[in-house]
Amino acid sequence: MTDVSNVNDEASVWWDTAKNDTAWWHSIVKAIVTSGPILEWCRDLGVCEVTVYAFSIENFKRSSEEVDGLMKLAEEKFAKLLAEREKLEEQQISFRFFGNIAMLSPKLRKLVAQIQLLTKDYSRGVVNVCMPYTSRDELARAFELIRKGREKGLLEEDQISEWLISRCLDSRLGTDPNMLIRTSGEKRLSDFLLWQRNQAAKEPSTDEQIALQPFLDYVDELHNTTLQEYASLEV
Repeated sequence: MTDVSNVNDEASVWWDTAKNDTAWWHSIVKAIVTSGPILEWCRDLGVCEVTVYAFSIENFKRSSEEVDGLMKLAEEKFAKLLAEREKLEEQQISFRFFGNIAMLSPKLRKLVAQIQLLTKDYSRGVVNVCMPYTSRDELARAFELIRKGREKGLLEEDQISEWLISRCLDSRLGTDPNMLIRTSGEKRLSDFLLWQRNQAAKEPSTDEQIALQPFLDYVDELHNTTLQEYASLEV
């Protein structure tokens, strides 16, 4: 087993029953920024990658007061994480952020990008943070990349496949999840990693992959450029 995904059901409970209490969000963010011991435990079980559904795009539909409070808390915790670079270096945990990062505040975008760039080469474990995220949005952005690739002449129509779509997703650098854990025992899928948990795409031949490389390089370059731009934002 290489990857475990977790849906934090405390989110839906909080929205319905305790609208003035950010305890659930505090626990999620704390778990993210102090994930070293968690990954040590996971590694003992043979798990080297953990994906957390931290914040759904659907939650932006809540009141601005609620959302602003949650984002402010995330800013504080991620800023603290960055300030403890020696600890990050020691733990060697790579953080990746899945989702529509453009929907976050400039300050949070900057922090997310800086954390991801700082830890991208760390190799003792991976924490994927889905924030703000839905599978529908992830797939829409993947299809937009493919559309741009066709527009730029980097792709032919017959080159588009399930494998190629997978290589355009936020999760393309990681592994597909082997297990999904919901903290409430709920069985619905909640628009979380739907493609990754239901696809076993056939890998193209070596020659086909070589032909696709210019497009894949374009996808990686676009991603890296966006991260660099966010990391250098003036906020």
